[in-house]
Amino acid sequence: MKIMAHRGSRATHPENTLPAFVEAIRVGADGIELDVHLSKDRHLIVIHDETFERTCGDPHQVNELNLHEIKMLDAGKFKGDAFAGIRVPTLPEVLATLQNNQFAGLLNIELKTDRIHDPEIEEITHRLMTSQEWSFPYMYSSMKLQTLQTLFLLEPETPLGYIFGNSEIKFRKALKVPFLEAIHPRLDWCIAHQKRLATLPFPVRVWTIDDSDEFRFCMLNHLHTVMTDMPEEAIRWRKQYE
Repeated sequence: MKIMAHRGSRATHPENTLPAFVEAIRVGADGIELDVHLSKDRHLIVIHDETFERTCGDPHQVNELNLHEIKMLDAGKFKGDAFAGIRVPTLPEVLATLQNNQFAGLLNIELKTDRIHDPEIEEITHRLMTSQEWSFPYMYSSMKLQTLQTLFLLEPETPLGYIFGNSEIKFRKALKVPFLEAIHPRLDWCIAHQKRLATLPFPVRVWTIDDSDEFRFCMLNHLHTVMTDMPEEAIRWRKQYE
């Protein structure tokens, strides 16, 4: 079973920041998940929420600020004074950091289009990711099937994962979509569908597993990947249960 660092090593470092991704590499995570929005001036910004309120203390939406304004925000202090001064990264900065740190796992790029869908984000992400060869494989994921459809048309060979929480309606939609490589449900969906997990036609990457008993459930049911805020602990659990 693969272990994917959810927004980097989020339990110990400020989420979706360069130190969180470097820590995920250091502890040996098999993959890294991150989130992408577009800034006002069309830069790919790595952040989960639609606003900077929770992680930077600024109420603006990502698409309301230009890059130079975003770079003035502190994305680390909310995690503790030791991280004060850490900046919100762009996707190119993250990619360079992964390359420089010899990351060889799977990068899961989630396009955050389910609440605010900028119609250019798929094309801009595609242009960046196909602009050169990377030292690691990558995939796209989204909660919005339209985004995945667009990405499939742009990059038909790139794996796509559909995030649907525990929605039965969305799961049934996923079964009818031929271009999906995997589904990314919440753990409660997996528990409710335990008997059919082994018969699903695609891998399951489940989120967010930060408890040893939950991890054991995923191991016993042979899920493909767990996304976790605690990759170092998850690696220890995997060794324990193997």
